[in-house]
Amino acid sequence: MVLQCLRLRRDLKTNGALYWFIKLSLLFVVDLNPCVTNPCLNGGMCTMEREDFLCLCPPQYHGRLCDSVLLKCQYRNGGCVQYCRDLPGGAGVQCDCADGFKLDADGRSCSKAGEIGLCPALQEKTFRIVGGDLERPGGSPWQVLVHRSDGYGFCGGTLVSDRWVVSAAHCFEDLADYVTIGDYDSKRPDEDEQQIKIQKVFIHPHFHSFTFDSDIALILLAEPVSKGPTAIPACLPDNHLSKYLLRDTWGVASGWGRTRYLGRSSRFLRKVHMSTHVLQVITDNMFCAGFLDQPKDACSGDSGGPFVVNYRDTWFLTGVISWGEGCAAHGKFGVYTRLGNFLTWRPGSAVRPPTIRFI
Repeated sequence: MVLQCLRLRRDLKTNGALYWFIKLSLLFVVDLNPCVTNPCLNGGMCTMEREDFLCLCPPQYHGRLCDSVLLKCQYRNGGCVQYCRDLPGGAGVQCDCADGFKLDADGRSCSKAGEIGLCPALQEKTFRIVGGDLERPGGSPWQVLVHRSDGYGFCGGTLVSDRWVVSAAHCFEDLADYVTIGDYDSKRPDEDEQQIKIQKVFIHPHFHSFTFDSDIALILLAEPVSKGPTAIPACLPDNHLSKYLLRDTWGVASGWGRTRYLGRSSRFLRKVHMSTHVLQVITDNMFCAGFLDQPKDACSGDSGGPFVVNYRDTWFLTGVISWGEGCAAHGKFGVYTRLGNFLTWRPGSAVRPPTIRFI
């Protein structure tokens, strides 16, 4: 046997090319490890299991090579443009659209259902209040100013349907008489400004006047708003989207409040872009936004106003301006009511517009 092997080796050496081909091939087979080239896709990690490889996939992917997307709402909103709902048994997701939009044939995208309805898809995205900028007339068509009977505007609000406004509960220590929509100059009427009486104010039953927990209120208007370019309700998210939109994102707060701490209120509507900080919370019903080292914040007089987030060119209401320590104080964030926690709150009113899905 040994003699036969020696003869085979001698014969192979006489054909040098064949000898080295077989030798290198044997070395390649012995050292073959598929994880060296990592066949796993989409960030998957390759590991050897017995005589085969196994891909450890990121949460949103599955399959032998991590080549299939696992559709769940928590991952990139399930691929939905607006609303997303997980189907039972991991069967995928079901997409839906906010009021004023309709679901497209692809089952994911949303398109406007009419010229003027709900949820305006505004394209302008500029940066704001303390350290903010003047808003242009009609730039925040959901913005509402709440007035006393003597005409003094003391708090903000957000139009969410033709008869409902979301505001802050702590605002209504003062008696509110009416609201203005399409308002830009708080000292004199604007061309498209609407003045509508308040029929009733609903304070959230769990509002705590000391901690400002559950600082949210609903205003029922005595008559519907005439929708137009300067009066369009903001979109309400569903429960999942409301959380998704607060993950380290940017939002816009607006109002006529003071432009500096203990300073004078702004005559004209102002706005500011701020980053959210969802890990910085006081209670589960609040979130923080702003900057630790930049003079940009909401201030006294802005309370009750909107914190809106632009998601795929549509503005969604995610928070209500609530409170803060000073205004744009160094090392301090502003605090906002987390709207997503109150989407199922239904106040005791016989008047519930069909356009409000969750309130």
